Amino acid sequence: MNTTFTSDSLAGAVIDPAIKNVFLTVNLLGLSELIGIFGIAANIVNIIVFKRQGYRDGVNVTLTALAISDLGALCTQQISNTFVDPWIRETKFVMLKTHLFIFMIYAHGYFIRIGGLVTAFAAFERCILVSFPLKVKTFITSNIAVLVNATFFLFCLLYFIPLWLVVYVDWKYSPSINRSILSMIFRENRESVYSIYYFIADMFVPYATILMLLLFTTVIIRTLKTQSEWRKNAEVNAHRAEHFVSSKQRKVVVMLMAVSVMFMVCLTPHSILHTALGLFREMKVDGTYASLYFVCYSFTTLLETVNCSATIFVYSTMSTRYREELTLLVASFKSKFLFRRTFL
Repeated sequence: MNTTFTSDSLAGAVIDPAIKNVFLTVNLLGLSELIGIFGIAANIVNIIVFKRQGYRDGVNVTLTALAISDLGALCTQQISNTFVDPWIRETKFVMLKTHLFIFMIYAHGYFIRIGGLVTAFAAFERCILVSFPLKVKTFITSNIAVLVNATFFLFCLLYFIPLWLVVYVDWKYSPSINRSILSMIFRENRESVYSIYYFIADMFVPYATILMLLLFTTVIIRTLKTQSEWRKNAEVNAHRAEHFVSSKQRKVVVMLMAVSVMFMVCLTPHSILHTALGLFREMKVDGTYASLYFVCYSFTTLLETVNCSATIFVYSTMSTRYREELTLLVASFKSKFLFRRTFL
């Protein structure tokens, strides 16, 4: 027997709908939208700056891939925020807002998972650099970085499998709006597929990514600390000094460590929320505790938006090369704007 649901079931009994709407309005339609608009512009700037710098090594390739994934996550988040707007009625859309929200959540999750894998790869790349500074250019070339990051984008398409397996769209009559509207309809295998899916996509992959970031960051910190102690030793020989990471490379390592830490801080709460969703199925969007889920979701999504938007501050603060290229880009934009304003 197929099952469907309507947005009326989202009222929930745990949190009053009015309180839920306040959190959704402030966190998603207010703060998240404003930060997200800035983040979209910031990531476009990041992509342009990295392109101007060139792709001689794998670092800029990986950072460009991260900017693309962050840009995709922010764009899909801006759209999904519209579907949780309590002030927009169902009649404004051809499909139930709740169901449109689910589709966009999958698209958003796709880019978020890519961002996690790309960040982990960047941390791994820097881990190799500090451990084997003389061999890193042999291990990870720009071509290898392109291949690895492209693989992440293709691999994460598996995230959409549940939609293909258990969902189809058909017209259903909705008493609340007194007309037929497109609805998601779940097949009988919904629970069996999602039980496996949640374990892999929403528990194993996010936590594995966070653990890899912790591991690589720990190795980097320990290695840099050891090298710093060696540098203080006046008796260090030339052979050992050759295996030190240069001061320029150390700045890049520290910058990417900051990106990794920011990812872990901002994304761990969302992973915990998905763990709760997997353990307590009543929190799903058509469940008894849907209102609780949406309130928690508004906070975790706000953190995700901050993570995807704030990298430009990390780069401009910790990378002299990025800051110089950004200054040139802004100057170029100003000169073009003044030229058009003067002669057009």
